[in-house]
Amino acid sequence: MSPVAPHTTRQKHARLGRGRRLMDSLVCLALAVILFRTFQVEGYMISTGSMAPTLLGFHKQVVCPSCRYPFAFGAAHDNGEQTDGTAAVEASSAESFAVCPNCGQTGIDLSHVPRNQGDQLLVHKHAFQFLGPRRWEVIVFRNPYKATQAYVKRIVGLPGETVEIRSGDVYVGGRIQRKPLASQRAVRIDVYDDRFAPEGDGWQARWSPQSVAAEGAGQPTALFDLSREPLLPLSHAWRREGGVFVLEDAETIDGAAKPETAARELSWVAYRHWIRWGGLHETVVALPADAPRLEGEYALLPLRYDDEAHTLSCTGVLSPTARERLTAIVGDEELAAAIEELADESHFAPVTDDYGYNRSRGGVPPAVVRDLMLSLRVTISGGSGRFVTEMTDGIGRCRLELDAGANSARLFVDGTAAGETVLAEPLIGRAVDVELSLFDRQVLAALDGQALFAPVMLPPISADVPGPRQPVRFGGTNIDARVDELRLYRDVYYTANAEGGPVTLGEDEFYVLGDNSPVSLDSRRWENPAVPERLFLGKPFVVHLPSRQARVRLGNFQRYIRVPDFSRMRYIR
Repeated sequence: MSPVAPHTTRQKHARLGRGRRLMDSLVCLALAVILFRTFQVEGYMISTGSMAPTLLGFHKQVVCPSCRYPFAFGAAHDNGEQTDGTAAVEASSAESFAVCPNCGQTGIDLSHVPRNQGDQLLVHKHAFQFLGPRRWEVIVFRNPYKATQAYVKRIVGLPGETVEIRSGDVYVGGRIQRKPLASQRAVRIDVYDDRFAPEGDGWQARWSPQSVAAEGAGQPTALFDLSREPLLPLSHAWRREGGVFVLEDAETIDGAAKPETAARELSWVAYRHWIRWGGLHETVVALPADAPRLEGEYALLPLRYDDEAHTLSCTGVLSPTARERLTAIVGDEELAAAIEELADESHFAPVTDDYGYNRSRGGVPPAVVRDLMLSLRVTISGGSGRFVTEMTDGIGRCRLELDAGANSARLFVDGTAAGETVLAEPLIGRAVDVELSLFDRQVLAALDGQALFAPVMLPPISADVPGPRQPVRFGGTNIDARVDELRLYRDVYYTANAEGGPVTLGEDEFYVLGDNSPVSLDSRRWENPAVPERLFLGKPFVVHLPSRQARVRLGNFQRYIRVPDFSRMRYIR
């Protein structure tokens, strides 16, 4: 007998033992997964975009060729069925072009962009066993009209409540429902991300220095100036360095006083919602009193003349072609100057409820959104002055002041002090994340993710009030500061109920809406808007397997394969 045989036999038994243990482990893991899935967690895949951009259905990942902003564009399911409650308008269109939600670039060709599968969710099936469903939570439930389908929506109405949609907001019993800060972050939609600012191509910067306001350190004025005149060169003005705004305005340099800061003026950078073309907003300019009146031949031109008010107006952006043609034929310098002013002003539009994810809106005009949130990062490196952020809804104004000298924060609403606190961490020498929000007719302010004050409630506002075209700005005085990570968001604007009236829910019924309001099939459009709690399947708590398409090349052969997109794995609020 060979002397190595016993050793070989032991190796063989060891390998068999390891193989057996591996098989046992796999079987146990499979049983654990089956049991866990049966009693605790279930997986679901989103097929359409009723909850976009929070949750994505079948879509294409697009990068804007103008600003390089990445966004998702909805794609139809293979068989055309809508399996999570999205109106057919999303899938019925054969359009192959997208519009960038960041800079408004149109005609983005999607013909060579591969389609991606929808987000895959893990759903906790017993999440509501001990804590009942709450407003603003995302839920998965059976389609009330087809039990084999699962829908995913957000709860906005609770049992026994009377729910109504007005001017984009949710009302219960006649009172507006306000989202806490965490829910605001969960639903907020990008309006403009300054990290992806276009260059050239006739683009005008949306964030730009503004005229210096000669105001002291006392109470702020009631509403900030909406002037769009550029800031004159001043030694204590903000300047742009790439994607960063820099202010060098501390009181001293190496211990010596800086004489130009003695006036303690605030230097501002303002956001102007400049668009290249299109839009349905109205722009009006006044004509000089002695300017000639327009008659006859001007009636068919792409502008309107009000003889009584002596004004010129237009809808949307006045195109360069129309601008040149009009200024060439008026034959009057004052009229030509007014047309030039009208053309310039027409590029400034209010923020609307556009979705880069969606295809055609079927001729439905966009709604003006005044529920906005500013997010930025400021680093104050020196000085004892103030850093200020301001927002307006078109009538009133809120202001958050960070005082570097006192290391405190103050909030003003329409010129009245609404809160003050001393900060636990020093403002100077570190980067601070600032958020200021006007969602749901309330003012919320936060530093580094933590709310500074109790919410300040704002009175109702008429839908007839024009939306602000310059809704937000930031400024500083007597500090050295850098500002970056500038992002402006908007709230979801819920379009009204199909029937337009309030809905009263039963004792175990809920009212649900999709975040992608223009195309979502939800309680607003169903014959019976209420969803009984017995149809609830659970609460999604994580997007566990988002995917993207990776291109693989082998010589002349190439194809796209699906790979995990770990950057989009996240918890759901």
